[in-house]
Amino acid sequence: MNLIHELLINLFQGDGNYSYNSTSAFAGCPSGPNATFCRWVADALGVDVGDTFTGKHYGTFTQVNDPITHVGKDDFYNNDFGLYLEDTWKLRPRLTLNLGVRYDLQHVPAAPKPNTASPPLTLYTATLNNDKNNIAPRLGVAWQFTKNTVFRTGYGIFFGKTSNSTYYALRVENGVYQQTFTGCGPNTGQIASCAPTFPNVFFTPPGPAPAAPFPGALAPNPPSASPAAHCPPRRRPLTA
Repeated sequence: MNLIHELLINLFQGDGNYSYNSTSAFAGCPSGPNATFCRWVADALGVDVGDTFTGKHYGTFTQVNDPITHVGKDDFYNNDFGLYLEDTWKLRPRLTLNLGVRYDLQHVPAAPKPNTASPPLTLYTATLNNDKNNIAPRLGVAWQFTKNTVFRTGYGIFFGKTSNSTYYALRVENGVYQQTFTGCGPNTGQIASCAPTFPNVFFTPPGPAPAAPFPGALAPNPPSASPAAHCPPRRRPLTA
């Protein structure tokens, strides 16, 4: 029996992520990777290049928010139980048979707050299936077929543990504990109005205060409103 207390804190993209991917010529920069870099530099410095997109030359913006723990925290117990039985039979003076079986159970509690926005979400975020059929047989044979030579062979089935980071994703990256606001960019049609100006973010991220990426660049302003105040963003649970 192994009782494991797991504490995971991982708010991935909690500080916001701007994606730059256009390689077309831009403000004197020829097409290619340099044009992508020039877009980022122009936004970082707040340069007006005369295209009405000051601070908005990126492709999309994504930020993850945790309205419950605020840091992407999960605290749970992963209890492992195991049972092993083995015996040895001397079939002949020179032939030995070993037979055994092992059973393992990894128990992790279900999500404390499932996503009940729809029946499918309720089903898949409220149910955490603990694998209960990990029955692993063992077989070993030792045969001394000459005075100084022994032949040995064995067979077994083995089960590996599921990583607790996978359970973390199932328990809290479900659209309730952690919510992903994504796809919001300056050229995304109806939701263009919610596109932030670089380097601003929707939510105050955990940890140190956001700072400029380099001396002379713009620093993020404190969030003044959630993205929902500007438009209905695409809000989805993360999946493992």
